[in-house]
Amino acid sequence: MDELAGLLRRLESSDEGVRMQATRSLGRNGEIADEVAVGWLVVKMSDPSASVSVAALFRLSRIGEPALGKLMEISLCGKDGDRLNAAKAIAEIGGIRARNILEMLSADPEDGVRQFAEAAVRRANSGSPLSPAPAASLSRIFQARPSISEKIAAARERLSGKSRLREGI
Repeated sequence: MDELAGLLRRLESSDEGVRMQATRSLGRNGEIADEVAVGWLVVKMSDPSASVSVAALFRLSRIGEPALGKLMEISLCGKDGDRLNAAKAIAEIGGIRARNILEMLSADPEDGVRQFAEAAVRRANSGSPLSPAPAASLSRIFQARPSISEKIAAARERLSGKSRLREGI
């Protein structure tokens, strides 16, 4: 139980890197029920840090079926950017329920959501997966956004290499 309390504290940290790591671990080890993880991940989708938001979206897609209800709710009633991201996570999850949700979203008034859903349904009708690149599109987005702490660590490494060079001269 102490581990769970620690995880929940890290989700509320002021440090973006700490929040991102905590978000990435939600629902991964079975330490909390999928329903609880989904609730926290939905909250983290609105994190001020884009890296944390993408990490939450990625984890929701990995939880799969248990996340579909909340993702459907977000895709229908959420903020504009969250609605499209939820539709993408639904496509990543795949399956009959996901396809049914995307068919419903193909009549959405928002162009981005509607166009994404229409394309996903067309892919499914042609026998392809719902997602343009299953299990890869969100991970590519996720991996393409290094956290602030990763950027700082890389900068420190570059700087320490330069100082060692000067010492050797």
